[in-house]
Amino acid sequence: MEEFEGQGYVQGAVHFAGLVIPIRGCAFTESMHKFMKMVEEEILRIQAQEGVALSLVKEIIEYFHGNLSKEEAHPFRIFLVVRDFLTVLDRVSKEVSMINERTIVSSAHRFLVLVNPLLPQPLNPMLPQPLPGLYGK
Repeated sequence: MEEFEGQGYVQGAVHFAGLVIPIRGCAFTESMHKFMKMVEEEILRIQAQEGVALSLVKEIIEYFHGNLSKEEAHPFRIFLVVRDFLTVLDRVSKEVSMINERTIVSSAHRFLVLVNPLLPQPLNPMLPQPLPGLYGK
């Protein structure tokens, strides 16, 4: 397992504490040894998760681009593409919802009328409809 900068500092402190206080049952030394063991296990777990995450990113790139070798140098660029796609999708959906909702303003009231191109639209929504069941179906 490769050693990380902070891990070396902790190991040095534990070693120094063992030299200064050579008592075998020292609580500090024992707790630091337990801590170091826990840290080593956690680092191994995180490294394994990192490997899984990178392989999933490579699968996504392969699926969307088809050629992994072109994107090998910048594997996380796919997330920028996805972010840009979601931004465009959000903008387009807002534009479509604005088109589908017309605001009719009368002198006293303001209300929304949803436009559905599949249903026949009444000529004047302010007037009572002769066949109200026809428009609700």
